[in-house]
Amino acid sequence: GEVTAFSGEGDSFRDIVRLPGADHLSCLLLDSDGRWWVGSENAGLRVTDGGRTEGVRLSDDANSPVRALLEDGPLIWVGTDRGLYGIDRRSRRTLHFLTRPGVLSDNQVRALYKDREGLLWVGTYGHGVTVLDPQLSQVAILDLGNGLPFDTVNHIAGSASGHIWVATAAGVVEFSNAREPALRTVTS
Repeated sequence: GEVTAFSGEGDSFRDIVRLPGADHLSCLLLDSDGRWWVGSENAGLRVTDGGRTEGVRLSDDANSPVRALLEDGPLIWVGTDRGLYGIDRRSRRTLHFLTRPGVLSDNQVRALYKDREGLLWVGTYGHGVTVLDPQLSQVAILDLGNGLPFDTVNHIAGSASGHIWVATAAGVVEFSNAREPALRTVTS
């Protein structure tokens, strides 16, 4: 797999990163230092730094599927099929590893978002959203029982008003915050 960027000037493209053996690139993040973080289904996590691309070891299996990335100050949060990793973006060392039970509602992390209150929203495959405070304690679990039309979360985004939108296979849900019921659900 490879990531190519359009320059916006004429017909010019440039390669950002090439990942030999990566058949399915699943997520991208351009961090505040100008490094590209690339997650893939079969080649783990890679980062470009000064034209070099190197792998980032998350666990004993360097090729664990990576599904979601989020920059959070000095950390890069990495959502995988095995849990949520907090990686120091400069040293690339794992500082946090969060799993189920206890912290996450499910280990298969699909979406990440940090809201205005500093809460980390973790969307999962099959068990809704786990919302964590800055100390990584569970604040809420949002699932079929409290507003989601489906428990597999594909994406989480925030609006200019501070509301949080959670996209599932069965519709999109708007929340004002993690502690209140869903404001509305839009389904097809």
